[in-house]
Amino acid sequence: MSAAEYPEYIRRMLAQAETMITDDDHGPAEAAALCYEVLALFPDHTAASALVHKALSDPWLIREMRYALTQHIDEWDDRPWQERRRLAFSYRVMSHWDDLYSFDEGAMWPQDVCDMAEEGRRQLQQDYLLGQTRGAEVAWNIFEEAIRRTHDPARMLLAAGYVYADQGYFAEAVDMLERALVQGAPTTQTSRLLAEVRWWRDNQENIPWIPPVGDGTARRYKQMMARLEPELAQADAAVDPALQYTPPDIENLPADFVLPQTLAADVMEKIAAVLAGESPSPVSGPVDWRYLDRLEKGEVDVTQLPEWAQYLLLELDNPEQEMLVLQYVLSVLANPPVDEEE
Repeated sequence: MSAAEYPEYIRRMLAQAETMITDDDHGPAEAAALCYEVLALFPDHTAASALVHKALSDPWLIREMRYALTQHIDEWDDRPWQERRRLAFSYRVMSHWDDLYSFDEGAMWPQDVCDMAEEGRRQLQQDYLLGQTRGAEVAWNIFEEAIRRTHDPARMLLAAGYVYADQGYFAEAVDMLERALVQGAPTTQTSRLLAEVRWWRDNQENIPWIPPVGDGTARRYKQMMARLEPELAQADAAVDPALQYTPPDIENLPADFVLPQTLAADVMEKIAAVLAGESPSPVSGPVDWRYLDRLEKGEVDVTQLPEWAQYLLLELDNPEQEMLVLQYVLSVLANPPVDEEE
């Protein structure tokens, strides 16, 4: 549909959203939320989708989100599950769905499969927090079994979609939410969440404050850790039983539940190699992520930094501190300007 074919109230909603981006009483998150309302009604509205990205490209928001994320994850940490954690954290901070619709997490699952669903959630967290992909595989099967057994599949699907989105699994969340609508989940509530999650699924590689995805091998993380913390890097490579996959508690699962088979190691390696070759090309954006390459390769020309940064580095005589400060300086300089003077 062309812009002229949409109802007049849609045009007014988008105009309001655009003014909210820089409005002191609102902001980018509120503007994006209004765009999701439009996308819930018209999923193919390209102008609404583009306006969400414009809202998220606000220079001050980018600075704030980069700072918030680096309190948890270094920007050079390209381990796959850390990339997912960045997405999940960003989604949770920016989402206003919980503000609009009451969803009590303490009673989110249907009562007849509550223990089973919670076990699935714990399995999913093993992948989200520790990169144990087996956890995500098992979680999917547990959720599917709970959907099959419950007397309220619509609620189970909605809750599973909510959990998947909360953990940054946007493709899985979209699948669950679309099925929830078919099963009769509340249309307004579910469609609004689906619109938001679908946008994040389609744009997750182009969130302005999130570094480009790595090649799947955690190359940059390994290189930086070897330089910053050699002893810790060696320990991280060793087998640590505390960080190994933990199977589900069978007490919370039906007696006839069968765990999915594990793929052979050589098959997993082949899949990883294919996925590594399919890594998307970085999309140019407001943040200059090239600093990560220079930092990793040690190709930083200090003489090209601003004078204040050079003086700051000259005051240091500890190589480890110098590396950390250099990392901070390059990160700050990669930010988009917030005004013409800067």
